[in-house]
Amino acid sequence: MPELTQRFELERLLREVVPFASRMLAEFPQFCPFGGYLTATGEVVLSGADHAARDPLKPQALHALLKKTFRRRARVELWRGIAILSVVNVVSAASGRKGPAIQVSLEHRDGYAVTLWLLHPKRGKVVRCTPIKERIGTPDIFKNTTRRGRAPFRLAARV
Repeated sequence: MPELTQRFELERLLREVVPFASRMLAEFPQFCPFGGYLTATGEVVLSGADHAARDPLKPQALHALLKKTFRRRARVELWRGIAILSVVNVVSAASGRKGPAIQVSLEHRDGYAVTLWLLHPKRGKVVRCTPIKERIGTPDIFKNTTRRGRAPFRLAARV
C-alpha cells in the first residue's frame, strides 16, 4: 500500500479518537486508556478495555490489556490501523510545571508505528491539542502481519 494511503488512514483515525479524549480530559482529571481501530471497510470504531475483576485496574494494566486484546483481534480481523490513547503527565518546557498530555500510539497494518504526545492545556474546556513530541517506533500490534522495509513518514494532522 502506498505510504500516502497509510498516512491518510492513520490521520483519519487520529482525527476521530483525539476529540473524544479531549472531551474526557476536559471533564475529568484522568480517563481510562481506550483505543480505536479502522476496519477493512474504513469505519472507525472506538473500543475500551474490560476486565472481569471487581477492583479497578491501574491505567498501565488497562493499557496492557487493551494492547493484548488488539494484538489478538488484529490477527483474525482485517483492521487497517489502530490507536491506543492514555493520559500522561509531561513537564512543560516553557513553565517547568507538570500538566496532562494525551499519549496516542498509532499503528498501520503495513508496518508504520508512531507514538504522539498531545498537550491538553486547559481543564474544563475542550481545546485543540498541540503535538509536543513524536517518536517513530516498530509495529507491536501488527508485528506478525506487516510488510517490512518501508521508510517512515511524519503525520501532518492537526488535532
